[in-house]
Amino acid sequence: MVKDYILLLPDVAYIRDIGLASLEFFDLNPTGIEFIQERELVKTKHLSIVTHTCLTGYTNDKVMQEMQRFILSRLSVPIAKDKIYATRDKARYRKMLNEEVILDVVKSNGYSIIRFEDFDWKQQILIAA
Repeated sequence: MVKDYILLLPDVAYIRDIGLASLEFFDLNPTGIEFIQERELVKTKHLSIVTHTCLTGYTNDKVMQEMQRFILSRLSVPIAKDKIYATRDKARYRKMLNEEVILDVVKSNGYSIIRFEDFDWKQQILIAA
């Protein structure tokens, strides 16, 4: 398990915020965490790499269902029926090119527009639940 490892993580705000909160939430307690600076060279005698559960752009349904069950059991929140649209207008990548047109349609159909970047990790989970 992760308790037997020292994690090497990029030293960026997202990891220090969302990444560390995620580790805590899932009770993943590594032996230690080393933050790596951009362009920093790291030498190690033993390295284990966690692979992806599926190709980029796809989801592993079984893993996602297990994660959903675990997260909801930890938070004990009722599943809401609110309709939300998560805008990525602040993101550097994977943006909608014509989002202003889409937002009009989304709003007219009763969706709330949210920016996950404006919320901490636990709030994001509660909104998505």
